[in-house]
Amino acid sequence: MRIKRLVVRGEVRFSEKARLELEADGLEPEDAIESIPAATTVQKILRSRSERRSTSREKVHAIVGPTLAGIEVYTKGVLRKDGGGRLTYILVSSKRSTT
Repeated sequence: MRIKRLVVRGEVRFSEKARLELEADGLEPEDAIESIPAATTVQKILRSRSERRSTSREKVHAIVGPTLAGIEVYTKGVLRKDGGGRLTYILVSSKRSTT
């Protein structure tokens, strides 16, 4: 629920990887943004394995939801606080769902 609220308020950012995946699938960032509030559940929660993380492993939320046009979009994202302590949802992967 917290992720949906952040996305609806526009407190979301895209990694370069997520933008490239959307582009490769003929999707726009707005498609990913539409799909998250429409999702009925978080599909799974993973632990980040990134070697670049200086802190403990982050939780990565995998969400699949439809756009207004009915396209299923698979997104993965993390919750992070910026320097001012404001919480943001960062999409690290976004593409058409294959399921």
